[in-house]
Amino acid sequence: MENTIVLTGKNLTIEDVKKVACDNYKVKIDEKAREYVIAGRKKIFEMVDSDVPVYGFNTGVGWNKDKKVLKDFFNKYNTNLIYSHSLGVEPNCSKEEGRAILLNRLNTFLVGCTGVAVEIVDIYETLLNLDIIPVIPSRGSVGEADITNLSHIGLAIIGEGDVYYNG
Repeated sequence: MENTIVLTGKNLTIEDVKKVACDNYKVKIDEKAREYVIAGRKKIFEMVDSDVPVYGFNTGVGWNKDKKVLKDFFNKYNTNLIYSHSLGVEPNCSKEEGRAILLNRLNTFLVGCTGVAVEIVDIYETLLNLDIIPVIPSRGSVGEADITNLSHIGLAIIGEGDVYYNG
């Protein structure tokens, strides 16, 4: 596994980020970390099934945090969130910055506390390893977090956004 960084969600260093972002190192998800992601997702849906409000899953976000989202609407709701928060503006992040963003978000997912589906984790890993990097605007966040970055990554995942590929 030469030129590969194994991600656990707990061991990523600045040097690792540089290797993946600038030197095109591959990534591999540690199996235990994958189990954390699956367990975290299961816990979220146990809470949702028990009608416990879970921000962004069965409730809206931001000002809509107190509005209930019905389970039958989850997929459409998530797609709508991607579109509604994809409001970044140029200049765009470089391909290397995009790789660093993907890597750091992927590493965060691996702790198992986000509720993300393991399939999304696999997609992030594949995007990095095939060097298909979403074009992410560097400006335009509506808040303090990474919602704009994630939305532009989401657009690429659903086939609606631009990517850096083969140059």
